[in-house]
Amino acid sequence: IVLPQAIKLALPAWSNEAVSMIKYTAVVFLIAVPDLMGKAKILGGRYFNYIELYAIAAVIYILLVYIATWLVRTIERKLYTPGLEMEAERH
Repeated sequence: IVLPQAIKLALPAWSNEAVSMIKYTAVVFLIAVPDLMGKAKILGGRYFNYIELYAIAAVIYILLVYIATWLVRTIERKLYTPGLEMEAERH
């Protein structure tokens, strides 16, 4: 009985974690995990056009974060129940 209400209240925190994980993958390539930024660095070294490749990687990251945020916002709207907001959100 409590689980649907708990999911509605926990969803914003979970969405922040999902978006943060997308952003943090850009930093993870420094630890030798070849992700999008790692591939941009490798290709930039091969073709000597770092600016263009990093700009493309940045646009891809922005699109990923935008899509994840939009998806979570859509889920939040579908699960919204009036009167079930957190106390800090009330005006």
